[in-house]
Amino acid sequence: GSPRKLNYVERSNYSNDDTSDDSDDQYDPVDHEIAQMRQESILKKIQRLNYEDEDKLLHTTAFAKLFEFVKDYDVVAKTSSSNTSPVRPRSEDGKSGSAADKGEWKYRGSGYVKFIKCMEVGYNCGMIRAELTKNGTLETLMCHELTDEEVGPMPSKQGKAYTWRCKDWAYRTATRTFAIRFDDDMDALKWKEELEQSKRNNRCVRTRRMGPSVLDISAEVDDFCSTFQNLSTSVSSPSRKGSGK
Repeated sequence: GSPRKLNYVERSNYSNDDTSDDSDDQYDPVDHEIAQMRQESILKKIQRLNYEDEDKLLHTTAFAKLFEFVKDYDVVAKTSSSNTSPVRPRSEDGKSGSAADKGEWKYRGSGYVKFIKCMEVGYNCGMIRAELTKNGTLETLMCHELTDEEVGPMPSKQGKAYTWRCKDWAYRTATRTFAIRFDDDMDALKWKEELEQSKRNNRCVRTRRMGPSVLDISAEVDDFCSTFQNLSTSVSSPSRKGSGK
């Protein structure tokens, strides 16, 4: 009787071990929690790299493709035009062609444009910048603030693409010519509206920042005009007295 009981216990323990091993292979709560913590830490790192705690994300556009017109120096490849693909030759009369003939459009990457407002106290406080981070990486393709730059549509793209020229500091501070293209014209129009709104905001921020100096100058002008008027009145008053005698 007792040997059978021992064998029965051993067989039951063996079967329990098998089922526990199978369940561990299917789902392990510890491994799942570790994987979840890793994903959260990665997301936090991405957020810190893209925009700091002092910044505020206002809007994210639809997926878009970014191009850059490279003429003399490629800030991404860090090469001059002589090291890039050959450009069009000069005309037969020996004169160089137009500016468009000297460069080429280069595809920089795809991603989502983020409009981010700087909340850190300083010179750029309140300014809204446009950033585009390459999809699947942490590489920032463009990063700049627009105020009075003209952003025009590209006629050949039927309202789906726009181009502009501005000072950008994604790789290094340089004046660059960009073009952005969306899959849908409504997405492009929404991006354009957000961009124009950021430009109006940035102009107001710059105006408020320059406001006190402008007011001081206008006050000095008013003082000068009032002083000049008083001098002219004091000079002309004796002549009127003399004419009245």
